[in-house]
Amino acid sequence: MIKELRHLIERVYSMLEVGDASKIEDYLCSCYTELVCKDLVKALEFGGNIEKFLSIALDWLLKRVGYRNMALWLKNDDGEYLLGAYMRYTVSSNDLPLNLLCESILARARPIVRILGKDLPEPLSKILADYELLAAPIDYHSDTTAIIVLFDKDGWVNEERAHILECFSRTFTAPLSRYLNYEIPEDDYLKDGESGTDSPRNSADWWKRGEDPPY
Repeated sequence: MIKELRHLIERVYSMLEVGDASKIEDYLCSCYTELVCKDLVKALEFGGNIEKFLSIALDWLLKRVGYRNMALWLKNDDGEYLLGAYMRYTVSSNDLPLNLLCESILARARPIVRILGKDLPEPLSKILADYELLAAPIDYHSDTTAIIVLFDKDGWVNEERAHILECFSRTFTAPLSRYLNYEIPEDDYLKDGESGTDSPRNSADWWKRGEDPPY
């Protein structure tokens, strides 16, 4: 970390010396993204089945933005978006028209967007009237392979959390695409009885089961 910070400072000084101050903000933002996501890149090198892959990735995200309601949709071969994960914090997935929520976000999330629940179509506007949503597409080249949304009571969204979600969406896209396009060995999906309903119960996957937060 110290090495990276020294390089950042040296780069800023050099930009000031050549009168390139207008680009410093963009450069610092890109450096921040790289530093924040460095451990995510390493975590996503995991080569197990897609359930464990999603568990690792989403756990990383929730630990940094705080535990919120979260939904992730994955695009299938027919171009439909199916729910891949849902974390219940204050709202159960049974209380939401999830297809409508996905459609509403897809129409807006470029590249990242803050949405007030009251501005969503009914009945979402009533269910999420006092909520704020932060959403982002997971784009691989020009194809949106997934979409993610985090939502909680008004006031939780800030610039840092928005930046972390943007960082996540950019870093997550290529590893996720490899899974969705079956570019990993097929045997990795079925190891040691880890697939389907026979999967061993992992306490780290509480959010996937919609259970109460562990605190």
